[in-house]
Amino acid sequence: MNEACTKEEYEERVRKFNLGSARDRKALYDQWVNLIQEKALHRFAMIEKSTNVSGNMINNSRNAHYVFDADQLEDSKYAIIAPDIKTSMDSYHYGLRCELIYESHAIIHSYNLRFTHLSYDNSHLTYCDGCHNSENLFGCVGVKKGSHLIFNRQYSPKEYAALTERIIEHMRGTGEYGECFPPELSPFGYNETQGQVYMPMSKEEALGKGYAWENLLPGTFGKETITKDVIPDDINSVQDSITKEVLACATCKRNFNIVQPELAFYRRENIPIPELCPECRYKRRLVLRPPRKLWHRQCMCDYEVQQNTVKHNHHSSGRCPNKFETAYEPSRKEIIYCEQCYQAEVV
Repeated sequence: MNEACTKEEYEERVRKFNLGSARDRKALYDQWVNLIQEKALHRFAMIEKSTNVSGNMINNSRNAHYVFDADQLEDSKYAIIAPDIKTSMDSYHYGLRCELIYESHAIIHSYNLRFTHLSYDNSHLTYCDGCHNSENLFGCVGVKKGSHLIFNRQYSPKEYAALTERIIEHMRGTGEYGECFPPELSPFGYNETQGQVYMPMSKEEALGKGYAWENLLPGTFGKETITKDVIPDDINSVQDSITKEVLACATCKRNFNIVQPELAFYRRENIPIPELCPECRYKRRLVLRPPRKLWHRQCMCDYEVQQNTVKHNHHSSGRCPNKFETAYEPSRKEIIYCEQCYQAEVV
């Protein structure tokens, strides 16, 4: 808990932790979360070896703004999960030698793609889905090793250029060109997607924006064969028969089960049987991460000079004047420092 101990004190305290107990582990987990949210210092953003960037979790990048989970990103904006990319905008979960990508998703090893989904090793694609090892496609689906196709139909290079120009002109007239696929084409309800995880909306909000909504989400409820109070608190007391039982999530009540390799893992690592289903465990972890949004804030450091020792050279005392864009929204509990104050206190 960020408290210095001697070797003997450390070993003694650790010996007292019964990590195999669900009750004891939860108490330690709550202490740890409290340490993260109310006591520990946090950098305004995790940015390493980068120049002229904004966002969070950025490495080895330059000239990139409002980007998250990025590495080797250059001259780009509004990107999420973006490794090894140049000159792109408004795209998600793509990369590995990509360049000139706009409003696309799930793209790998590609050049000059617009409004395209789930396509690898391509160049010069527009409004395509599931196409691979192809070039010069417009409005195509499932094409492999194709060239100069429109709506999956073959054309000569001259015909392709003339017809795509006519189609784009028509789409601009109807207001269709310039945006990715509309939400009504999605085969999923909004609440079935990662959108609901990172940008949650109510049913009414989603329907108002044109998204579908799934009322019958996957899952089984009310079929549990064992209750929480019957499951042993300590993993060492859990019998193999637990793999034949149906459990209920303590949060959402969805049923889940424990398989034999999972039970073996819990025993080996001294982890108690979980009270939450896998999805709720995932959401619990995700809550600890700041969202993929930015807020303009001021450093929270309010340093007081003690014993004539100035640790923060850019402000000798009082509130730090540095401001920044951070993924920590103002309502969160974490203590957020600028890079200079964080380095002075932690490193």
